[in-house]
Amino acid sequence: MIKRFRKPKESNRKTTQVINERSPFPFVEAFNSLRTSLKYVSGSTDSKVFLITSAIPSEGKSTTAINLAITLAKDDNKVLLIDADLRKPSLQRYLKVRPGTMPGLSEVVTKQATIADAIGNYEILNIDLMMSGKRPPNPAELLASPNMPDMINNLRSDYDYIIIDTPPAGVVTDASIMSEFVDGVILVVRQAYSTQQQVLHAKHNLEQVKANILGVVLNNYDLSKNAKAGSATQHYYYYGD
Repeated sequence: MIKRFRKPKESNRKTTQVINERSPFPFVEAFNSLRTSLKYVSGSTDSKVFLITSAIPSEGKSTTAINLAITLAKDDNKVLLIDADLRKPSLQRYLKVRPGTMPGLSEVVTKQATIADAIGNYEILNIDLMMSGKRPPNPAELLASPNMPDMINNLRSDYDYIIIDTPPAGVVTDASIMSEFVDGVILVVRQAYSTQQQVLHAKHNLEQVKANILGVVLNNYDLSKNAKAGSATQHYYYYGD
């Protein structure tokens, strides 16, 4: 029987912006464009596992991972979203999943739980989730375990797309390690936040392990200079190679 995450209770606490019927058109359309780009890639190479990272924290990588997964699922695709940030996981907070609801990635990789034990269906968003699990003392070593690519390969036959949220590539090695097990990497860059040097450093770290960098999502792009007063909004844009 498939485990299901309960519908989250309403909260006054500020959370990430998740695509819904009230989302502004440019916001939704940006993710539709990203979905189209990924479908073009996956259609020509059978790619289906994508890693989301950034240069530094707070650039919106987790928001991008969540909304990309939702957008891909809207086309009747079976989508799995994995929180591979074993240092500072965000998905459970953004999606209001109670910690310890079920085992997570760390338990699967250390063979303390099966893949089936660690995956639940988030019915309201029509996606499956695997949370990060218990925080290990050695995240990078855990992600580098041979059990990690074995797990991903086992999941490939069960899903149309697998989206993996990882720590910033410019800060720790986790994203670089995992980039070897996936089909492509998307780098999230927040406008006027990370510096050019920080972004290039993250790109260099990924290129050092020959990661397949598909492109960049420019987050928090402000069009207010070109908009009428009071109508400014924020968008996501996708730039491929």
